[in-house]
Amino acid sequence: MANKLYTIINNTLNLILIAIITLILLELALGIAFRIKDRKLIDAEAHDYPYLYFMLKPDPNNRNEDGLKILRSKQKPENTFRIMISGGSVAYGQNHDETISANLERILRDSFPKQNIEVLNAGVPAYVIEQEFLLIQLALQYYQPDMILSIDGYNDLISNEINRYYHSHDILPPHNWKDFRYIQQQKRKRKLFGRFQGIFPNICRARDFFLRKSFDKKFNYSELSNNKELIAQTYTRRVDDIFSFCSAKGILYHHFLQPVRFSEKQNNSREENLSTIYHCISDSLSPQPYNTSLINIFSGHQSVYVDECHVITTGNIIFAKNICKTIYPVLEDIFVSSDTTAN
Repeated sequence: MANKLYTIINNTLNLILIAIITLILLELALGIAFRIKDRKLIDAEAHDYPYLYFMLKPDPNNRNEDGLKILRSKQKPENTFRIMISGGSVAYGQNHDETISANLERILRDSFPKQNIEVLNAGVPAYVIEQEFLLIQLALQYYQPDMILSIDGYNDLISNEINRYYHSHDILPPHNWKDFRYIQQQKRKRKLFGRFQGIFPNICRARDFFLRKSFDKKFNYSELSNNKELIAQTYTRRVDDIFSFCSAKGILYHHFLQPVRFSEKQNNSREENLSTIYHCISDSLSPQPYNTSLINIFSGHQSVYVDECHVITTGNIIFAKNICKTIYPVLEDIFVSSDTTAN
């Protein structure tokens, strides 16, 4: 009996040892595999930031102390009409001289040669409309803007798609909402799986990958479009909130719903359902006088897109021209009024 018990214990310990060694070897192998896979990833140029979740890091050649693509003084020069453009990566752009902001500034200065007009780029890649609202409160208002223009829509739409894996009380949370759930993460760390995750992070990463892939196969995109009315209403309320805040601060505000490649032509069920949601957002915003839909400005010119929302330099020029069409009458009234007062 003692020998039998000893054999059972010995076999059990051997199995546990084999399992531990297997997990360690698998963790190391996956670590090497992920290291190779991640070689092409660009190091994040962002850091944690209160309320906003993240902010871009300052860069002497590209971004100021607030992580914004602004290389001018935060203090507004005298007799200057300052416009700020907020948004995601489409507003942020690439080369400084080719962004929507730079093109709009050139157009407006040519249109109003007697006025000193600045257009500052306050775009932050991946930001959704709620983060922009917070950014305006935390930073942009202190640049003393006379007008804030936001170019939005796509990030909120895609955020809703990305976060379909993770339950949230907010139907339009920031990108990768799971990564921001600090309280829930701390609770999870105290559980057995949380401790396992701390010891074998690469195995857990592989597990998460396969779960998401499995979820994708089961997920029907029509489930997203079933919530289109709530998504549209939530988005519209946030635009209204920005308008109300800016009005209270004496800042003119206008929202532009940006174009997306699949708004006209859809190639699959995913694009069809996302397009349905996007047009619902457009319809919800349409009664607002401080909104302009730009979703059709590239109609018949799909070649300007480099992906679903980003465009080549020509596209940024078209963006700027269409924005100018909307704000030109407002600026004309302001400058005529100021000239009359001066005289």
